[in-house]
Amino acid sequence: MVRSSKFVPLGAALLGGMLLLSSPPEAKAIFAISFQTSSGTTTVLDGGAGDTNVAVGKIGYSGTIDGFDISVFLSTSNSPGSSTLAQVAIGSLDLNNTLGTSNNIVIRAADQGFLVGSQGAGTPAGPLTLTSSVSGMVTPGVAGDISNVKFQSFADAGNNPLSTFPFGSAFATTQLNSGNLTSDDGSSVGFNLKTGKQGFNDPSAPYSLASALDITLSGGSSLNAVSGKTEIAVPEPASLAMAFVGLSVLGFGGWLRRGRKKA
Repeated sequence: MVRSSKFVPLGAALLGGMLLLSSPPEAKAIFAISFQTSSGTTTVLDGGAGDTNVAVGKIGYSGTIDGFDISVFLSTSNSPGSSTLAQVAIGSLDLNNTLGTSNNIVIRAADQGFLVGSQGAGTPAGPLTLTSSVSGMVTPGVAGDISNVKFQSFADAGNNPLSTFPFGSAFATTQLNSGNLTSDDGSSVGFNLKTGKQGFNDPSAPYSLASALDITLSGGSSLNAVSGKTEIAVPEPASLAMAFVGLSVLGFGGWLRRGRKKA
């Protein structure tokens, strides 16, 4: 049966409206962690294949990649952040180099949609501080062999995902470097490093954060309990601090007056 042409525009309009209503919402940013070796990059998305932690904003992973036995117990993101803190952490990590020669891996974690520090268009909170910290322990496979750990943090006002890393003009801390991690008797060597950089201008819009851990382990060496964190904390407003000072002074004045009346 041929339909009358007068119904075509109405049908097209209805169909267009249905398609508009059924269009999927804008995709939410997905927390991701990646493992880059000489043969390529393996990426694990929050809630995707390979993620052993079912909670949103948390990634677990266990596997072997190019001679590295990898166990990520808890990599986390709190996007869009709490009222005062934005954080991406590679988290607790055990890494074993099963090869007899030196081996390198770069582990990155990133998420988008952070809003910490945003005060609305035209009223930015001011320059924020990006903090980068890493700690852990390396046990050499052979006494005297040298391993090395580097760590760096990134804040990107463009709100780009991990798949576009490096972010180009992203705000970044100085790369932390453990230096030579070695021991003459084969005992474990610990490291604990932290740095910060002020000046990330609050874009009053979502931004992304990333952690980048660059590890070189000598043959048979292992790295345990490493924790690499990238954080942005909102500074205490000067006006709020002054208000507390004022309240303290007023309180002291009231106490003093009460004391004089009693006397």
